[in-house]
Amino acid sequence: MDLRGKALLGVDIGTHGIKIVEVRRSYGGAATLTQCGIEEIGRRYRGRICFESLCDIQHTLPFKSHADIEEEAQLLLASWATPDGGFILIDYGDGEAIGVSLERKRVMLDAFLRADPWRK
Repeated sequence: MDLRGKALLGVDIGTHGIKIVEVRRSYGGAATLTQCGIEEIGRRYRGRICFESLCDIQHTLPFKSHADIEEEAQLLLASWATPDGGFILIDYGDGEAIGVSLERKRVMLDAFLRADPWRK
């Protein structure tokens, strides 16, 4: 089924998690996960699966401001995380390949740490 409809990547057959590194990407005419939008994905699947993700590696991390990175981190946690988990912050790994410096990765990490409502 497409995402305008009902199912997502096997959630109905027992998928426990999904890795998304391009949270703002659109793909041609086909309905895709990220075309639903971060908030809509959260409404549909928050609490049902675990999201392994980070700020968008093609749009946000390489090109946007520190404030935009902060805003996206807040949105991802607010939309996909739950008090019981549901969100794992990951690192893409090869920052050079995507034009992201270690400093920008640190900005993202700090943004997620500040936005984490369950951090003690």
